Amino acid sequence: MFTFNRAGRPGVSSLQFVGCIAAATAGIVIGSQYVGMDLQDAAYTALDEGRLLEHIPEDWRPATPQHVLDAQAPLEEKQASLRDEIDQLREEADSLAKAVRGGAAETMDIAAEPMFEVRRQRTAEYWARVHEVIQEVSAVHNGVEPAIGGQYAARMLELRRRACHYGRRSIEALDSEEVDPQAVETARRVAVWFHHGVALYERAVTLVSGITPEDPALYRREDWSRAEEHHRKEAEYVRLKNDAAAASLGSKYGLELSPWGL
Repeated sequence: MFTFNRAGRPGVSSLQFVGCIAAATAGIVIGSQYVGMDLQDAAYTALDEGRLLEHIPEDWRPATPQHVLDAQAPLEEKQASLRDEIDQLREEADSLAKAVRGGAAETMDIAAEPMFEVRRQRTAEYWARVHEVIQEVSAVHNGVEPAIGGQYAARMLELRRRACHYGRRSIEALDSEEVDPQAVETARRVAVWFHHGVALYERAVTLVSGITPEDPALYRREDWSRAEEHHRKEAEYVRLKNDAAAASLGSKYGLELSPWGL
């Protein structure tokens, strides 16, 4: 018959216990890094509150949290750091208040940082170039207007198609680095409108190629009229967005931005 001797059962030494805790702590820290979570503060706090931190080799301990390091800093150093922090907060709060009271002019004064000036200049140049592209495309479209419905209709439509294609590619080729994202997004809408114009005029060229002298003029065709009207309404929407962006960016950077139109 077997008997159980309680006194003979091997116990767990303090060294073994600390070793287990250290291994568990290391596992938590390594695992947290693997899954992208920072649990080192939690591990440090748990060990510190359990008075186990001092028993763990220094190389195995989790990193000391910043708030603990701050608390251990000399009093004079902490006071100086706090003064710097409140001074920075006051400066930023004053700048915001001035911007609200003074509008764009004050905003320019408080935001005259190198990166702000670079973005302001790049945005102005980008806006001007998009405006120039739109004018170039419009000049071609207006120049061939007299050929609508005549014997040169197919050639007129092809020129308009190529002009839209040029406009889209020119805008997409612009360097948008350091340009305000609102300006880039506004230009993207114009490029999309040009892209739709390419499809519109490709369709029109197909239609006009099959027209006989007895057929009505191209601009009277029902399917063409619907597509053209949709493109015209899309242009109105894009113009509204352009005008809103010009006002917003002009106020933000203190610029006079020309309306793009379409």
